[in-house]
Amino acid sequence: MTYSKPKSDRLNILRYCKANTSPIFSLYSSEKKLASSILEDVVKEEPFIEAKNGDGFVHRLWRIGDKASIEAIREEMSDKDIFIADGHHRYETALRFKKRDGAKKE
Repeated sequence: MTYSKPKSDRLNILRYCKANTSPIFSLYSSEKKLASSILEDVVKEEPFIEAKNGDGFVHRLWRIGDKASIEAIREEMSDKDIFIADGHHRYETALRFKKRDGAKKE
């Protein structure tokens, strides 16, 4: 179940920033664990961007630019059920933004 106030707040952030600034955490099951293996290798490298917030927490973002890795992840995930562990409001808001605001041309 999700609540309207958090979704409204998130939608305003999306409209202002034109970006989703908070990740959605999800879970899936895979015997091969190919996507996990690729991600483990990626995070051994320097992050694409790193920032520290006002509370001193460090946030890092890595870029996967290798098309073969992207396709391997896409292929592995294509038939998997994905469960949202945290981010239900962000997910619903992103869908709403895409359907309504995302279609608008500026």
